[in-house]
Amino acid sequence: MYFAISKINFEIDTQTATDGRDLKALAEKIRSRFKVCAITCNAPEFSGEAAIAIATLGGTEQKVTAQLDSIATFCEESGFGRIDYETTLIDHLSSLAEGEEME
Repeated sequence: MYFAISKINFEIDTQTATDGRDLKALAEKIRSRFKVCAITCNAPEFSGEAAIAIATLGGTEQKVTAQLDSIATFCEESGFGRIDYETTLIDHLSSLAEGEEME
């Protein structure tokens, strides 16, 4: 079983008061459509940044990668904003158990 954690940053020309609501609505749409965990990244240290963090599980690395690609395409087509960059970590769940054994 593989897990992935991804952060999608959007490029927004001018921020408006509704951007926060629109970003939360996009995260909700991602959660319901793709059955993943998705949350907006709007902590004080990220001020001025429009980003969504996504966590998912899959049987193979290819399935996880394909799902993240579908989510990125969905975000691009959502009309919220163009994706500026995406950071992703994909690993196997057994690596978590190996880390615990080493400690």
